[in-house]
Amino acid sequence: MKIGIAGGTGLIGSALALRLIERGEYVRVFSRSSKLPSIFVGKTGIEIKSNLFLKEDIEDLDGIINLAGSPIVGRHWNESAKNLIRSS
Repeated sequence: MKIGIAGGTGLIGSALALRLIERGEYVRVFSRSSKLPSIFVGKTGIEIKSNLFLKEDIEDLDGIINLAGSPIVGRHWNESAKNLIRSS
């Protein structure tokens, strides 16, 4: 299968992407960052698309998983941070 993951360089998205490519799936990661995380270096079956993606980038996919949003790691859990996460 060909699977797209929006937010695929985040904590959950990168773990999911790694598991999928280890199963032999093809993964296209959509991220604000164009840098491929180090856990994917040397792996086949993965590509990264940064920022804006086009219709052509998703037409050949069997499915898309949306994990994009405000990061939950590395912040204080105050009311402002919680609201930011909820609205992302």
